[in-house]
Amino acid sequence: MPRRPQDVWLPMLAIHAAFMASAILYGVIAYLLSDAGAGAKGGGDRALVLGVLGGAAAIAAIASFVVRARVMPARRRGGAPAPISLEQLTAAPAAGAVARLRSALVVGWALCEGVALLGLVAAFWFRDAALYAPFGAGTLGLLLAQAPRPYLLTEVVAALPR
Repeated sequence: MPRRPQDVWLPMLAIHAAFMASAILYGVIAYLLSDAGAGAKGGGDRALVLGVLGGAAAIAAIASFVVRARVMPARRRGGAPAPISLEQLTAAPAAGAVARLRSALVVGWALCEGVALLGLVAAFWFRDAALYAPFGAGTLGLLLAQAPRPYLLTEVVAALPR
């Protein structure tokens, strides 16, 4: 059971940073394993394959917001955020709400990472690291847009029954 709001939030920041680092690492892997200057390789029509992978990436990006919103626990928005007391954070209803908040964030980030993985597939398929760039940049943008923010925890705790 968390004793302070930081006990909830700092691990979420670490997990988020790991997702961001993985998106960057995928780009490095794509670069190291590509045939720089060797020309496009791989089977299939390049435009068709990239269109399918790009469409799947767009679906994953949209799904990251939709699934996150559906899994997110109830939140009370608006107004100045009140400090979270230890009693509120350790109450039984808070445990379930915090678990749902964590789940919503991690599932959203995993779907964002799926965009990067589709870019890695494109880079491997055609042995062209440049194909990863838009997927990797999109992933980093999505992850930044869905970064954990302390007000989320405050809004979730404020919505708990008193």
